[in-house]
Amino acid sequence: MNTEQLKQWIARRHPVCLAIAICLFGLAAATHFGLRPLQQEYCAVRFVRIQGALKYIDKSKMEASVRPLLKSGYWNLNFGQIRSITERLPWVGAIQVQRIWPDVLVLRVEEQVPFARFGENRLLSTSGVGFPPADIKPFRHLPWIVGPLDQAGQLLIAFNQMQLSARDLGLTLEKLQVSERESWSVQLADGLIIELGRESPVETFSRFIATLPLLGEKRIQSMVRVDLRYRNGYAVEWKPGAEPEWSSFVKQNDPRRNRAARSI
Repeated sequence: MNTEQLKQWIARRHPVCLAIAICLFGLAAATHFGLRPLQQEYCAVRFVRIQGALKYIDKSKMEASVRPLLKSGYWNLNFGQIRSITERLPWVGAIQVQRIWPDVLVLRVEEQVPFARFGENRLLSTSGVGFPPADIKPFRHLPWIVGPLDQAGQLLIAFNQMQLSARDLGLTLEKLQVSERESWSVQLADGLIIELGRESPVETFSRFIATLPLLGEKRIQSMVRVDLRYRNGYAVEWKPGAEPEWSSFVKQNDPRRNRAARSI
């Protein structure tokens, strides 16, 4: 086919090619502008299933939080947005998002497990996450940890380590507090307050616990407050009338006797 014949062939088929191009363009436009509403209507997400062993999470509130994100239709669901919205809800730990054809969104939720109260109006989960419940009153029986929120995880670990040390003597930690000056203290379930200071508080507590069997159960029960912020010993405040007799340890005229009666 020479050049002249090629030009004649293109000229004869030009209307057909143009018609095909117009049809393809129209189909693309219809897909973008016309079928999108149909996709939202006929491929809509109609059901939300929330799965998991949930004790505190309100399923109706969780569903309501994601409903506005379902308007884009089944195929256009944004899983990242759905996770972001639901993870902000109280008690939500981990969450997995899945869609099931033709119209179901599935949320598999792992609920936070409360371990302790944290500060005035938060809870601390077993995974070290601090979060505010709707009502703190039902959790007043839990241990109480007070300290910086950004240290919640470390404080949980420290609390567990100290509780493990005390358990062998049948003692239970009730409160761990870190002051604004970063000084640590703990309170046992029997009311005994133990000042730990700022340097290596967990190790300091463990050393103190190791000395208690030498004192005997009666003396331990007579303690009101113990101050461990000493390099070579600790000071004890005793219950009224429960001060131990130190005469067998210190000479009668030794000026250190009075100090020994207040410290070990």
